Amino acid sequence: MRIALRLQPFWRSLVVLLLTAGLTTPAGVKSAELPMQTASDPKGRFAIDFPTGWEVRTSEDGSPAVIGTGPGSTSRPNVNVVLDILPSPMSSEEFGRQSASALQAIFQDYTVVREGSMRLAGLPAYYRYYTWRTNSGVSLYQVQVYMAVAKRGFVVTGTTRNDADHLRTELPVIIQIINSFRPSSLR
Repeated sequence: MRIALRLQPFWRSLVVLLLTAGLTTPAGVKSAELPMQTASDPKGRFAIDFPTGWEVRTSEDGSPAVIGTGPGSTSRPNVNVVLDILPSPMSSEEFGRQSASALQAIFQDYTVVREGSMRLAGLPAYYRYYTWRTNSGVSLYQVQVYMAVAKRGFVVTGTTRNDADHLRTELPVIIQIINSFRPSSLR
């Protein structure tokens, strides 16, 4: 099952969410029409596809390992990938559920819209759609997918503004990007 379009991490990914929260413009193109570019992790741990025209940055040692931001000068949608070393092997669902209380504690007006198990790149994953409000009052909509592979955790997060126009135009693109995520063999 791929993540479906429905209007609805460990601590390092929370930092990334806070840093990228203000980066959310209408993409203006239907997701099926978008030509894609592949961004690979510099250490070969995963690949993910972004629409051509999105700004993509990778970092070998930083967090996030990859971040892509949509076109525009303000209020840009974004998708990032954060990696975590897990203390022990665990299920993707357990990995995702461990972040729930931290998200609730950190994000103002945090509300889960939907969450559950799924498969991504043929592997078990766990997704969560949720909303929250920044300190400046901006309402954001985020989709987060957690994947645990042995002792490596992947958190893929997409962010847009929580309003009808942004959700209609940007959420399908975010979903398409997240669905393209594929981990590499463990190194």
